[in-house]
Amino acid sequence: MRPPSIRLRRRPPADPGSLSAPLARVIRSGVVESVHLGSVAVADAAGGLLAWSGDPSGDVFARSCMKPLQAAVSLSFVEEALSEEEVAVMCASHNAETIHLDAVEALLARGGRRAGDLRCPPAWPMDPARAREVEAPESRYHDCSGKHAGMLLACSRAEMDPAGYLDRDHPLHRAVMRAIPDAAGAEPSAIGTDGCGVPVHALPLAGLATMYT
Repeated sequence: MRPPSIRLRRRPPADPGSLSAPLARVIRSGVVESVHLGSVAVADAAGGLLAWSGDPSGDVFARSCMKPLQAAVSLSFVEEALSEEEVAVMCASHNAETIHLDAVEALLARGGRRAGDLRCPPAWPMDPARAREVEAPESRYHDCSGKHAGMLLACSRAEMDPAGYLDRDHPLHRAVMRAIPDAAGAEPSAIGTDGCGVPVHALPLAGLATMYT
């Protein structure tokens, strides 16, 4: 497979509803076997669209790209300083390696919680070596358990109900909703449920790019 060749246009889209663009082609023995479509957006911190391909205004579910913002909201309720490992595992997916699990368990301990309080689905470790060492899937092995542990810590510090921390009307997720327009310059067009059970937000691709500047 050849590396993707993405043409970024240096002007705003004339048609906000334009179709996705070819981002990658799989070539086998000189024959184009498949073409993969998508969209790309590059934005500045003010939300200005600097470059794009496909449809930068199209809504996409932010999925795990929302983790740093969700972590920032959780941390806003936590007064003590956390270790770099604890903050990192809140902001990113993990493979359930020992260093990752230690950070998840440290976050749970800070909030007086146990692994059984995690409401992400049981999962096998993504790290092959670790997966061979465990007997059954567990929630703490889920790649999102760090984010969940951080949310439980926030609930403990702010005296919010930990049992309902996955509900979209929970105070923690209302705080996330208030933070999204400031970070992305756009309101979510829809709220769904991510694979880990946490509310997931649909945003314009350009807004998601703005959130990362």
